Amino acid sequence: MSFTSALPQMEPQIAIAALQQVPHFADTSLEIMRIYKETVSQTLAEDQENVQSFNASCDMVLGLLETLSQNDDLSFEQKNELIDRMMAVLKMKSDKDTETKRFKFAVIGAVAVLGCFLTGAILAALGGSSQISTGEDDDPSEE
Repeated sequence: MSFTSALPQMEPQIAIAALQQVPHFADTSLEIMRIYKETVSQTLAEDQENVQSFNASCDMVLGLLETLSQNDDLSFEQKNELIDRMMAVLKMKSDKDTETKRFKFAVIGAVAVLGCFLTGAILAALGGSSQISTGEDDDPSEE
């Protein structure tokens, strides 16, 4: 990743005007990030409450199934059916955990994209240019 500034090539009045906008833009960007952070925090907290409620419900069902499975009057097939249902509940818990992790990674990715966007916007306000390279296409022998 490389950054350059076009400020040295600008007329002095234009460069000064661009630089004077940076504090205002930075303040606005920080306010956007603060609001976004509050929204993300609230969303994650609500998601955590939902996960805890779901897990508590699953644990209650598992407890009931376990209690039923300890009944000596049940046949082998009936006990196997209870075990299968317990396994299904455990799979649901596992799937919910995976879903929650994917959601959190998506939120982290969105924050990263927003941060990059704001950084690029500040750079653009300074008359800059940037180049992002993956290293794969940068073979000097191809030029």
